[in-house]
Amino acid sequence: MKRIISSIMVILLVLSTTITAFAADKVPQSEVIFSGQHSRNMALSSVTIGDIDQLVDERNEAYLNGDNEEVERLTNELHSTGMGTISLDELNQLTGENKSDSKIAARSGATFETVYSTYTHNGITYDIMRIYATPTTSSNLYYSGVTALKNSSSATANSMKFISIVAQATAGLASDSLGAIQTVYGALRSSISALSSTSTINNISSSYTWNAAETCVFVYVKSTVTGNWVMGAQYSKASSTVTTVTPTLEYDSNGAITSAITKTYSGTATPTYYNNTYKAVSEYLGAGLYDLARVNKIVVKGIQGKKIKTINLLNPDTPGTID
Repeated sequence: MKRIISSIMVILLVLSTTITAFAADKVPQSEVIFSGQHSRNMALSSVTIGDIDQLVDERNEAYLNGDNEEVERLTNELHSTGMGTISLDELNQLTGENKSDSKIAARSGATFETVYSTYTHNGITYDIMRIYATPTTSSNLYYSGVTALKNSSSATANSMKFISIVAQATAGLASDSLGAIQTVYGALRSSISALSSTSTINNISSSYTWNAAETCVFVYVKSTVTGNWVMGAQYSKASSTVTTVTPTLEYDSNGAITSAITKTYSGTATPTYYNNTYKAVSEYLGAGLYDLARVNKIVVKGIQGKKIKTINLLNPDTPGTID
């Protein structure tokens, strides 16, 4: 009898594991992206929001690096995924936001683009409209500047800080590829073969050309009662590029560089739950607004940890508050 019971338990365990794995594999995607607002019959089954976000990140990096040809190529690719451009005035007509301010449409320097989808939550399917706001050099989602620094005391190459780029978010970061932290040795050893980790840096100066781009996503849910678009979540992430030029480096007794060394650091910081549809729909159903997935600050430091710039990002409440 014990043998029979044991056999039955083994069979049940195997069946349970198989059914669980099968169910996990067969769970359908709850969000479906469409080619436009009025094209509900043209689902783009192979495209995900993650795919679109990745392309936006790549386009921002190309923009910050001044690669206009790559920006155009990526824009065309994004538009093939269902993304479309929209004016702020057209957006205001859809959402009812800022209709009374006639100056808003003329003043905004950002680019606004839409992505439409449907999202199924607890058996009910909701229409979703995403508004991506990305910067141009004339908008307040773009930040840039140049700062020159030099050391004020000597230290070893492996203890003297050279660059630090740190992003801060309201509720933590899911990923941070711009988080560069390097010493003089780590930054310059590939360019100066004679430089060692114990070399004493006597004199060093470097200029830091920095810029940053803030990407905002506003997720709207269409009301099943009124048909109006209601904002459910506000998100923001940041891309940044810092280019360093070091014309002066004297170390130990005879070591010195004879020409400027140029280094570039770039990446993107993405907050936890960024562009999450579930959060937006849940807040919409609770008559709330999810705004905890935002990068709100980038701190850039240079030689000896001296501050270069604290970039306080805009984190706008609505697209109409972007200049």
